[in-house]
Amino acid sequence: MSRFCRHCGAVLDEGQPFCHVCGQPVAVAQPVVKKAKKGLLILISAVILVVLGSVLAGVLLKQALANRPRATSRTTRPSTTATTSRQPSQTTAKQLELIPFPQELMLGRSTTVACSIKVPEVIIPANYRSLDYVVYLQCWTDWGASDVLVSVEIPGFSQKYEQKIAVSRLETEISIRPPLLPDAASHLNSSKEAQIVISVRDLTGDTLVLQESRPVKLYSRYDMQWVDAQGTPYYENILAWVTPEAEEIRTLLRLAADSVNELTEGELNAIVGYQAVPGFSEEQVTYVQVISMMHALSAKLNVKYLMAPFSATSTELQRVATPTQVIQSAGGLCAETAVTIASAIQATDMHAVLIILPGHMQVAVETWRGSGQYFLIETTALDAVLEGNYDAVVNYDMDMAAWNQYLSGDGMIAIDCDLASQLGILAID
Repeated sequence: MSRFCRHCGAVLDEGQPFCHVCGQPVAVAQPVVKKAKKGLLILISAVILVVLGSVLAGVLLKQALANRPRATSRTTRPSTTATTSRQPSQTTAKQLELIPFPQELMLGRSTTVACSIKVPEVIIPANYRSLDYVVYLQCWTDWGASDVLVSVEIPGFSQKYEQKIAVSRLETEISIRPPLLPDAASHLNSSKEAQIVISVRDLTGDTLVLQESRPVKLYSRYDMQWVDAQGTPYYENILAWVTPEAEEIRTLLRLAADSVNELTEGELNAIVGYQAVPGFSEEQVTYVQVISMMHALSAKLNVKYLMAPFSATSTELQRVATPTQVIQSAGGLCAETAVTIASAIQATDMHAVLIILPGHMQVAVETWRGSGQYFLIETTALDAVLEGNYDAVVNYDMDMAAWNQYLSGDGMIAIDCDLASQLGILAID
């Protein structure tokens, strides 16, 4: 097959080594098959290199993963090292901060209950109802919530108090004052030592959180504290000394019936309370009855007024005799004779009011139920009633304006005896 010279373009014969026109050597063309084989060899070599590189990279990565530190029950978060789109992140294992897994989400973790308590060092029976607490309890958990059973008791003095409360990580606070036993005060003729028994049980975990006995001194039922060390007054607690059910008060009223018969010359021969009596006004019925009570206390029971200092502003404990003791001992201070006559008035279903003034105590009686008018009774004037000087015993000339002015004086306090039941104050006899 003919071909052309690449120098001058002359037609050449097959196998002619030189051009017959220009004399230049003729270039021998390489077969196309040889060029194809050379390209294929290059491609195969490149693929082999890529495969070898991939295998080597896999081996290195596997070794790196096998040698890295491992952490259990933890999660990781990237460090705060900043990266940009043109600079890949350089985060390494040293830049990863390990943080604990939230324990609230861990199954099987138990809740622990803790608590603290405060108790008083002394208890005055007459002031028991005014106590803020016998046990002040604070309770909480380390996490989660739980139900606990709280128990408080003063053996021989109080009933057993029990209450179930829900407790959480937020502190729960309760003030506990268990109810007294019905005859608790009657046995406290003198002070004695006692124990406050406290227990706290975790019902959810069935564990005993607290079991303690704290010492406390129980004072006599005759001890009265008018004002505590913080200045809190407890005047109304004197109503515990108003004892209309006492046997000695019943004796006083029987003798007062004899006295009213004597003083009215038989026109009235009984203590009738607020009941109408022919020939007497309502005020006269009330007046003659209280005069007769004073007369019986002095003339028939021989009770004398005992002059001694008295202060309703003292923070110190004062021993106050009950009406029973006043009658049995035939003597009493102003506060003691006042609660004795108040007890007799209340026993007849009439309405008595104790009047506290600086250094003294008196009693008043409503002239009739709902009248709003009162007679003021001076219970220390026991000798005057024997002499027939009744004006020194009962002041019956005080109208509402006079009463308001009288009670507006400094240190004057009126305590309604009808409030005893409403306040839950129990008679100590």
